[in-house]
Amino acid sequence: DDQELRDYLEQEQSNDLSFLSKEDILKLPQPSPDTVLFADSSVVQTILLTQKSKDVVIDSYPDAFQHLYKRQVAKTTLAAATTAMEFPYFVKLQGSNKDFSARIVHSKEDHDALVEEIDVHTPVYICDVVDFVAEFRLFLTTKDLVAICEYSEYMIGHRLQNHHYNDQSPLVVENVQEVPRDFLHQVLRAHGTLNTCCVVDVGLSSNGEWSVVECNPPFSLSSYGLDMKTYVEYCTHAWKQLWKEKERSEEEK
Repeated sequence: DDQELRDYLEQEQSNDLSFLSKEDILKLPQPSPDTVLFADSSVVQTILLTQKSKDVVIDSYPDAFQHLYKRQVAKTTLAAATTAMEFPYFVKLQGSNKDFSARIVHSKEDHDALVEEIDVHTPVYICDVVDFVAEFRLFLTTKDLVAICEYSEYMIGHRLQNHHYNDQSPLVVENVQEVPRDFLHQVLRAHGTLNTCCVVDVGLSSNGEWSVVECNPPFSLSSYGLDMKTYVEYCTHAWKQLWKEKERSEEEK
């Protein structure tokens, strides 16, 4: 669905480029580290993840960033959490699963609608709600920070979906120019313990505090304003690294 990416790849790599449906991709023999796959994250996870390599794809809230979330993040199920439920709360599927839209649950009515949509025994994260008014994406390899993109304009749709109807505060703060250096260094130090490629979202809350929003596998998001050449090079590097981790994980087990 990323037209800018399609145009770039057609222009730069037309000799080795194929456009396939989800069904056709899943019918292919296992790709190699030299075959970069741009597809829905559920397709990539199906190919990357087996029982032997289930830890290859980074989860949304790795423990390495626990001190930087600045909020309670519980790994649980709706069934287990219901008795102690307080509104509002934020819910997201575990395992970097994008099949369900993460959201803020404001009331019992919202909660009842939620359990109609997903099974109460589905593994989820339930988090304290933080009102993020500015966000940045950090594109990270195992060792380096490749790029930082200001992400706030792309979160407006999500904020509109989760904004309480009587909240008159601005959807985003537009004059945030960069991530503070001290906080950035904390994030990089924590990421250094993970030894994996990932994209870390960081944000400024409405009360002026910086924290880690979540982590994303490098294949589960678009460029979001990043220079397309840099984005493709990053994805190519990340794909090779993930494939190495998959092979190593399977060999160890």
